[in-house]
Amino acid sequence: MGQATAERANGLELGQVTVAEKSNESTAIPALLERLALTGCTVTIDAMGCQTASAEQIVKQDAEYVLPLKENQGRLYEDVRTVEKGTGHLEICGSADLC
Repeated sequence: MGQATAERANGLELGQVTVAEKSNESTAIPALLERLALTGCTVTIDAMGCQTASAEQIVKQDAEYVLPLKENQGRLYEDVRTVEKGTGHLEICGSADLC
């Protein structure tokens, strides 16, 4: 069994949830987030935890998120690459719906 842990940059542990056998931390992250007071905060999560359920939980708690965007995100990834190259426009929707 593993654990999903929330921590600040200085190593202070804010919460911990045990991950069930044959699972991974991405399934435990929403439960961990629910235990934290996130209103007005910006939450960052690594690629393993970049799941719709995590983003929805963060938004539900009146917080914002910064999540990694990988190539397997299809159209969204391509849209961001287009904007990054300066050849297009990307509308940011500000919700877990990912536009």
